[in-house]
Amino acid sequence: MVIELRGLEYEERLRELGLTDLETRRKRGDLLQIFKLRKGFEKIDLDIRENEGVSEGTSRRHNSQITRDKQGGTMRDKFLLNRTATTWNLLPSEIVGTDTVNQFKAKIDRHMKSETWRRSVYRI
Repeated sequence: MVIELRGLEYEERLRELGLTDLETRRKRGDLLQIFKLRKGFEKIDLDIRENEGVSEGTSRRHNSQITRDKQGGTMRDKFLLNRTATTWNLLPSEIVGTDTVNQFKAKIDRHMKSETWRRSVYRI
């Protein structure tokens, strides 16, 4: 702990240190892992299923939508794909369509600081 910040609330300490909260860091890590799996940078068979019928020109944000398991109330809700599907599906196509991990990190960091993130993704 930084001694000078001892009396401050959690959010105030984060702001002073220029850090994000734990929930945001975890969400970023999950999205980064999904990106790596989708692009083939990591080879793990998680049975990522794409939503059927998604095409360019629909009201969806991008054509790399993933499907959650429909078994609500089970331990599978905690699995990477289930806890991240909604957030991933709400990302803009310019982030999802990025080619490299470093580009994805830079774009997701900018997006997470924007008001769009706070309104649509952060609380899901």
